[in-house]
Amino acid sequence: VITVHDMIHELMPEYFNSADILPTHKRQCIQNAAHIIAISHSTKKDLIEVFNIPNDRISVVHHGYLDNNSGIIQDNEPSCGRYILFVGERTAYKNFYKFALALSLVCSKEKDIRLICAGGGPIKNAEQEMLNRLNLKDKVIQITASEKELNSLYKNAIAFVFPSLYEGFGLPILEAFRNHCPIIVSDTACFREIAEDACLYFDPSNPFDIAEKIEVAINDTSLMNELISKGLNRLANFSMEQCIGKTLDVYKSIVGS
Repeated sequence: VITVHDMIHELMPEYFNSADILPTHKRQCIQNAAHIIAISHSTKKDLIEVFNIPNDRISVVHHGYLDNNSGIIQDNEPSCGRYILFVGERTAYKNFYKFALALSLVCSKEKDIRLICAGGGPIKNAEQEMLNRLNLKDKVIQITASEKELNSLYKNAIAFVFPSLYEGFGLPILEAFRNHCPIIVSDTACFREIAEDACLYFDPSNPFDIAEKIEVAINDTSLMNELISKGLNRLANFSMEQCIGKTLDVYKSIVGS
């Protein structure tokens, strides 16, 4: 049994090194597997379309969210001012450049808004040059955050923005749900599947649309509170117990056959 998280190498090969051997090994594992677990219906659909895998050889088991009590957020934690949160890597299909363009539009009006990038490593030279050109030189802070610090960043953010062109699931969505953080995401099949109506969607190719949705998050507190409430309800569908149980069921069915 193999678990497939996404089909990004197959669907967007232009973002990867042409000498990368991962796609070959991945294809061999998929084709030889007795059964496949896909972490979303979106990934299952991609598997069928790319490798012509029969529908009954793939089971969908969504990720579960493990609520680690040691990382519980506290109401008295200090604020970093008004900021938008970006989490994870900033390369290629993560679409950070279009997001930065959108942020520059927002910051031209909202002078005190900053961007906090959690994870993804330090801002690199080319990234800094790009941010300088967009007049964001002093607006972006990169933080290598612990789990507790990340929880706090979600909790105190105006919104978490997830501008990826493609994901197999989108675990940060569940993290944001748990920490009462409004979410703004790319309008992709995967994100629609996981978040449903508990976030705002934008066209990831359009910086003006991204900026418009960020401005909605800044100005419409009532809507953001509504999204937070919907997010907590949605999170209940992704328990770790459910994930473990469904995964075990798949393995037992293969052993039993």
